[in-house]
Amino acid sequence: RLIRARKYDLVYISSYVNVFAGFAARRAGVPILWHIQECVEPGNVKALVKAKQALREHPDDVEAHRAYQNVMIEEGWKTQIADEYAERLKNARTPEHLYLWGRLQEGAEQAQVFETLVNEFPDFSWGYFGLAGVRGDQGARDEAIRLYEKALERDPLNSSAYRLLAYYHEVGGDLNKSLQTVERGLTHLPGHVELLVYRATFRRMLEQYEPARADLARVLEEEPDHRQALRQMLYLHTDTKEFEPAIAVGERYVSFEPTDRRAWVRLAQSHLALY
Repeated sequence: RLIRARKYDLVYISSYVNVFAGFAARRAGVPILWHIQECVEPGNVKALVKAKQALREHPDDVEAHRAYQNVMIEEGWKTQIADEYAERLKNARTPEHLYLWGRLQEGAEQAQVFETLVNEFPDFSWGYFGLAGVRGDQGARDEAIRLYEKALERDPLNSSAYRLLAYYHEVGGDLNKSLQTVERGLTHLPGHVELLVYRATFRRMLEQYEPARADLARVLEEEPDHRQALRQMLYLHTDTKEFEPAIAVGERYVSFEPTDRRAWVRLAQSHLALY
């Protein structure tokens, strides 16, 4: 209303996280000059642009919002993103907004939000998903598994639920159950990149090396810089004593993730094995 009332010709934004002014200008139909002054890594900018593009294309997609929140949190803007989603919730108390605001809370407050979601919106899968995460953090693995299954009953296309359900089966020592869970997800979401990486991970851990290699090659053909796929390919090459390709893919991976100590160990072992 302010932009229209004052008849601005241009809205100038001096930070890449000042999204409210951007939303307002877009609604008012006024051009935006977005001046990014923060010092950020090119990869982080790329991730942020990708997340915002996904939000524009799928404004009602919870996964797109989660990805956007995650990038903002990684960049150190958790307070700002929490304020943004508090405003969204204030404007429209939908289960989606309640979940997305709740996942930015902590401890007992977060648990209470997700319990409210499950009680008020029993058909909304993300309420069970959020509560499963809380129970898992509390060490209640069986309860977390039960809640992730409830989330999938309501939405069999929830890729994150398959991945975390597989993780909790892994924690329980049942890698075969983990693999079965991911494969179940791929029947509903064929070709899903993240699920393919998870399937490759569990196949590698079960020493099913060639199927794992095929999954990772498929992902890297589509997304050559996919970090987890590069990491798992490094692990696969070292597991199978293919040290030259391990060095090639490992050096590419640590250029993206230079603080991954386990990857550096694998890379060093490969150099030692050759030289």
